[in-house]
Amino acid sequence: MGINCANLVLLKTYADRRGGAGPFGDLLMYGRLQNTLSGAEKAQLAKRYKIGESALEHHYTEELLRAIGARSVTSIDVSDYESCDIVLDLMEDVAARQDLAEKLCGRFHTVLDYGTSEHVFNFPQALVNAWNILREGGAYIFDLPVSGWTNHGLVQFTPSYFHSVGKTPYFALEHIFFHGRRGGIVDLAEFDSPLTRRIHLRGKTCAWGVLKKQRPEGMTGPLKLERLRVMQVELHGKTKGEKRNRSYSFDSIAEGFRRQAGALP
Repeated sequence: MGINCANLVLLKTYADRRGGAGPFGDLLMYGRLQNTLSGAEKAQLAKRYKIGESALEHHYTEELLRAIGARSVTSIDVSDYESCDIVLDLMEDVAARQDLAEKLCGRFHTVLDYGTSEHVFNFPQALVNAWNILREGGAYIFDLPVSGWTNHGLVQFTPSYFHSVGKTPYFALEHIFFHGRRGGIVDLAEFDSPLTRRIHLRGKTCAWGVLKKQRPEGMTGPLKLERLRVMQVELHGKTKGEKRNRSYSFDSIAEGFRRQAGALP
């Protein structure tokens, strides 16, 4: 659970694309994220992505997240072992607890889930909690395991899971990429292809993406777990020349964001 080179580059590129002051606004992170960058990676990120060197040196990532676009950073975790701001089991319904609902619901522009939901047995409740915590139109930004994490957490997510959540009335999938810890970023437009199979053979692979909160017309109040229904979506290429699978380096990932803009279902 933490910030690595690939998911930081993706987060910084997304912030740059959004532009403006404080593109992440008030941010809540699931877990108190640690900085797992090597010394060489810190130097490279400071030079190429203009991230302040001091922000990259801290073990925990509040200052780093503020440096790349968060106005404020709040952490939530199941225990106070790492001195988080709020102690909460994400299997609980935040909206059902009056003390927490008043403090959290509808308050945050961004929820950052970098390697937490796979440790939550009832992970759909963690997703529902994110919806309730977010302001209208807020962003749930995730980085979660897809393949190769054999002895880590309780679940791995299929690539189609995120597209399926993005087809519900409650979320719109804005971006999604698949990556290794130190790069090799892939944009999948169809699942049945050699490039898709390659992500399952390269070791530990994660899905990084952005789900934007949306409220169905006529809906009032918080989202309840029993209302969330997700039907599987499978991607298949359509005709030659349309959006296809591609891979990107750190240097070219901005092109991937431009390519995905407005193209995802």
